[in-house]
Amino acid sequence: MAATILANAFVFHETLAHGPGGLGSVKTWEELRNGAGNVSKAATLTEWRKILEVNYWPIFDIARRILQVIPTSHTAALIARLIATAEKLLENRLMRSHDLTGAVFQRLIVDRKFLAAYYTTPSSAALLAALALPDSRPFPGLSWGTDSDLRALRIGDFACGTGTLLSSAYQRLGQLHELHGGDAEQLHPTMMSSVLLGCDVLPAAARLAASAWLHAAERSLGASLGLGIFYTLARAPDPVTAASLSAFAQSVGYLLAATGPLLLGYLHSVTAGWTVPVWVLVAVVAVQLVTGWLAGRDRTVPGLAPVPAADQVI
Repeated sequence: MAATILANAFVFHETLAHGPGGLGSVKTWEELRNGAGNVSKAATLTEWRKILEVNYWPIFDIARRILQVIPTSHTAALIARLIATAEKLLENRLMRSHDLTGAVFQRLIVDRKFLAAYYTTPSSAALLAALALPDSRPFPGLSWGTDSDLRALRIGDFACGTGTLLSSAYQRLGQLHELHGGDAEQLHPTMMSSVLLGCDVLPAAARLAASAWLHAAERSLGASLGLGIFYTLARAPDPVTAASLSAFAQSVGYLLAATGPLLLGYLHSVTAGWTVPVWVLVAVVAVQLVTGWLAGRDRTVPGLAPVPAADQVI
């Protein structure tokens, strides 16, 4: 668990280096390497103190305290391994998936049954967020397109774990805001500081949740999954049809989606480059534009016949 928290801090360090304001003096890992190609414990802690002067306490405070108690004689190899891990995660853009930290964290909880720590998958969380925040029925006196209305919201999860439910609520609110003419990016600071409230019996889980929300500032989590779940509800005339659409999307849809990484990996291996895979992605986006336009029309699919009650079956 300590290694996960440290790795998370190392990833964020590289992301924040030479950032705006007080982050401008924070050096990258490459700049911190000494003549032997290593990064010292003292240099790491110095840079983290610079970051903490700006903020980011949920990420770097506990990581700093963990690193401080590790004997200096053992830190060189540890830091080198963590830097290599952080660079691979960033290179492969894996930190853009909230599912990563949640899945890793759950594997590390050895007493999960005692703590009642159960993992909510992103797809389930997206479905719950769409049900709780429907497009057609905003809260009384609230408009999805009004900045001040959304800033006044408070969304809490008092057993947040690594923040899957809150992250889905955050994405859902951003989608609704933009669908009604707003700019979700401008809402991000207020969402992080005031709107989303989370706590957990495991402090490390809550800290990983905070880091997942901060990664959301990159606006890189993608809307396809959330919109896909949303349309299974918005285009269904009744609960039976919604359940049928959801079952289709989460079986046939996931099966088709699973071929994407395999296909792109195969094309990359065959062509020894990314040109062809990128053009395939462009073609997929073009298809999504057409299907998205069709799905966005204000109409519903034909409803299914209601399921007869048990006493009506002859």
